[in-house]
Amino acid sequence: MNPRHASATPSGRGDACARITIGALMGDADDYLRQLLGQAAAEAAYLEGLGRAEADRPGAPTPSAAAPVAVSLMITRQQRAALRERGFSDEDIRTMTPAEAHRHLAL
Repeated sequence: MNPRHASATPSGRGDACARITIGALMGDADDYLRQLLGQAAAEAAYLEGLGRAEADRPGAPTPSAAAPVAVSLMITRQQRAALRERGFSDEDIRTMTPAEAHRHLAL
């Protein structure tokens, strides 16, 4: 019997063999998953160590020196006017998210 296919036989042995074969494959998958998770943990520890070494390097930028992250929260009146000048209708502007408006205005 092909282990990939469960064939129904009058005695029902085909299904039992298929269950055993699938069970063995699942065991192999569990082992493989454990191996992958172990590798991922080792890589994460290695990268964390690299990050610490980079931070300890003389002249390395401090985390506070990083550029602030900007989040678009609203579209101002001036931005609405600029969007109208660029051909957007009031309805277009009304349905636009702030991030979309800021992208159109290159902000």
